[in-house]
Amino acid sequence: MNPEQKVLNRIIKKCKNSKYLSNFLIKNFSLEEFRNKVPVVTYSDIEPFINRAYNGEKNIFSKDKILIWGMTSGTTGKPKLIPHTKNSLKLYKRKMNSFFLKLIWNNPTIIKGKILILTGRYCNWKSPKGLVVGSISGIMSSKIPSLFSNHVLYNPIELDKISDDKRFSNIAKKTLKENISMIASSSATYLLGFFEEIKSISKKEIKDIWPNLKIISCPCGGHYRDQIDEISKILPNVKIIDTGLGSTEGYFFVSEGGRETIGVPHRKDYLIELLDSKTKKVLTIDETDLNKTYELVISTINGILRYRIGDYVQVIKRKNKILLKFVDKKLSEISIFGERMTQIQLTDSFSTVKKKYNLEKNKFIFIAPSKDSNYNRFYLIISLTKKLDLKNIQEEIENQLQNNNINYKNIRIMTKLLKSLKINVVSEKIFNQIEKEVYKNKFLGQGRKKEVYIPENTKFYKQFLTNE
Repeated sequence: MNPEQKVLNRIIKKCKNSKYLSNFLIKNFSLEEFRNKVPVVTYSDIEPFINRAYNGEKNIFSKDKILIWGMTSGTTGKPKLIPHTKNSLKLYKRKMNSFFLKLIWNNPTIIKGKILILTGRYCNWKSPKGLVVGSISGIMSSKIPSLFSNHVLYNPIELDKISDDKRFSNIAKKTLKENISMIASSSATYLLGFFEEIKSISKKEIKDIWPNLKIISCPCGGHYRDQIDEISKILPNVKIIDTGLGSTEGYFFVSEGGRETIGVPHRKDYLIELLDSKTKKVLTIDETDLNKTYELVISTINGILRYRIGDYVQVIKRKNKILLKFVDKKLSEISIFGERMTQIQLTDSFSTVKKKYNLEKNKFIFIAPSKDSNYNRFYLIISLTKKLDLKNIQEEIENQLQNNNINYKNIRIMTKLLKSLKINVVSEKIFNQIEKEVYKNKFLGQGRKKEVYIPENTKFYKQFLTNE
């Protein structure tokens, strides 16, 4: 029996009588029948079922009871919610534990000091039925292996009592006198924000504050690559290790141990398929071409089936091992500091105020500069001749962006790396000049109307953007 059929059998035991799966009239649950009848879906496809489960309806995806809701930044204008059961949490924890145990086995001096873990919140809010809704990083960091939990600084549940805008400053002050040997984080962005906080309260270099710091563990691939380079400059003698490919939906492989996001896929625990975006064929790992980019499609024991999580990967071969290599997130996502904002989230935030301020006929475009100390914010450029109360519009759009993207909110409030949205009003003539530039944009809008632009040089910023 192939590995895909084996893991499918385990998944089906939990969800064969679920209200979601019963829609597809599967008889024998062979891999072939499953792939023929169960569609490949995005979050919007299953959102009605998610909402039913979130409001307390049972047996939507699985016979197992939902214990907690993982939350991630959505691509459709609001956060995505993923249910987790006892079994899915146990599986995630087992994979996380294997990563940490491997890390400590290879670097035993870590346990001579303290381990600092920087993650999202354990609980952002409670569901209508009183279940925790939190970041998967915060949830899983509360389940650190008992073998070295005594070495970990601060319980994530206790940290949730600190407001987001004071979270990093509070942690920074407490850690200055600690003997930290390892820092683990769910985001390279969090690390940079934390280091900025340390610099603001200490005259010492970070390497001198924690001379025994040996390991930094965080995601290193995709949009984090530039930030990893910045961390390396701050701590040139510290080893940086990628955590592997984990998401709110599952932990799909543990890193091989370096900075590359590469690892042995967890085929015994997740049904992993790969979507060819050109042919639209969905393949198993063994059916793919090596070194070709595919979109990851996963089925999990909590009943989320054939789900496109928005990660692009390649199947590669090294030392006779078949590995998965993370390439990047969906091409429609953009980041200045890792916030993974989407074109839809940006444009929707403006749509909410257009009618209120009679701007429905005005041309507009969002500008997302590359990281620059003077331009570290999103801009909204509007072609406009009349005077408006821009302060109120900016505040309303800013609130929409924070409500729609938890990563954006964290980077604005917690790490403070991003400044608030800025609106620049220009004449129609100037706007037409901007549109000509936008025609060459990097956003990869795939033929759609271009409403977000990532300029490549500061000449553009100085010409069209102001921070006044």
